Amino acid sequence: KEAKESGRYAKDEDRRAVLRARLRLKSLRYQFGVANNFPQRYLKILSDPDAHSEDEVDPVTQKNTIKKVACRSEKANLFMRRLDEEMEKADQAN
Repeated sequence: KEAKESGRYAKDEDRRAVLRARLRLKSLRYQFGVANNFPQRYLKILSDPDAHSEDEVDPVTQKNTIKKVACRSEKANLFMRRLDEEMEKADQAN
């Protein structure tokens, strides 16, 4: 691949890093939902890795990039933001 397309390996590594971060975020949010007895419909949303793609660290700039997920409603985006806030509050309390 690298011989055909210069920089392909680095791009693939960046994509893998984003996917690993997304899976880690999915796991944390899902575990929080289970621990706090979220309804099954919320857990179903939280179990999908693609539902967690709006807040990722850009591997090049090392800063968080907020991406709007086109297939997700504004209310779902708000739910994820509030979930993150509650997780942060719970983390600070412990």
